[in-house]
Amino acid sequence: MAISFIKSIFKSYSFSNIIGIIISAFLILILIVRCIKNKEDRNLYCLLIIPVILNFIVICKLSPYRSLRYVMNILPIISIIIICLLDNLFKNKNFSVIILTVTACGISIFGLATNKVKYLYIGYNDYLEVAEENSESKFVLICPTVFNHIQDIPEMKIYKESIVIAPDSLDELKENKELQEDDEFILSIKNWIGDTEGILNKVLEYTGYTNSELLLNTNNSANCLVYKITKK
Repeated sequence: MAISFIKSIFKSYSFSNIIGIIISAFLILILIVRCIKNKEDRNLYCLLIIPVILNFIVICKLSPYRSLRYVMNILPIISIIIICLLDNLFKNKNFSVIILTVTACGISIFGLATNKVKYLYIGYNDYLEVAEENSESKFVLICPTVFNHIQDIPEMKIYKESIVIAPDSLDELKENKELQEDDEFILSIKNWIGDTEGILNKVLEYTGYTNSELLLNTNNSANCLVYKITKK
């Protein structure tokens, strides 16, 4: 787990693993020298580094996924530590500001040029297209109902009516008379909740529908299996 997060941190600075290890070793060497030579620096770096290390350990123990988002909160402090260490290499502070500014700009430009820019909902247009094509249908989303459905709101707003049901509350579908009276509806199941086939079968059983057609299956953005459910 820790190694995966370290790789993610390197990637966030546009460093390969090898380059990241080399730079880290170089910075650690500077840190050791500064702490030996200057007591004030030692106190400063302790205040910065100890919370980062403790935070990182807690993240490794508690985070459910190996995702950069769980360590993003410590990236600004890591950046401050790096700038402070590099700044100590130069006696002329004006020259130091110029070098550090050029370095930061260079890393940023390199990252933008060599990595695909990612954002929260990659490929979400695919889900919106399915919603537009079936806007007169009801929409049933199967996912834990605490927070996780928020990213699906843009698509939910397109459908005639939207229903969000937790995987352990599927029996509520038995009581939805309006859904059972229609000829079709769109079903979306989060890929990561497990046993999606079993959930699909329960939905068919509880609603009285018999057929399902897979419309969309992606591992990005909303990460859902989208079906058209029909009676015939």
